[in-house]
Amino acid sequence: MESGSKDSVLTTALVPLQYPIGDGAETAVEFAIDPAKFHDAFAADLPPEQTAVMAATQRPVAELALMGVGHVAAQGPPQPLDAVGVRVGV
Repeated sequence: MESGSKDSVLTTALVPLQYPIGDGAETAVEFAIDPAKFHDAFAADLPPEQTAVMAATQRPVAELALMGVGHVAAQGPPQPLDAVGVRVGV
């Protein structure tokens, strides 16, 4: 992400969400852009009506996807997932 940027508003517009990662209570973090901030933070060059639709239909991004390669590698190899995204063999 643009962690080194001094002028980006995207990081201040992200909302952390939780999603389940298995059968238990374990969760992981994903981020979506706050719909109220979507137009200014992500698509200020588009009409507000269009960005309202984009904000309502956006898909969140997993925190893991935003981390550097070194951080992910330090956690070890990824666990295999079944067809619905649940870790298997754990």
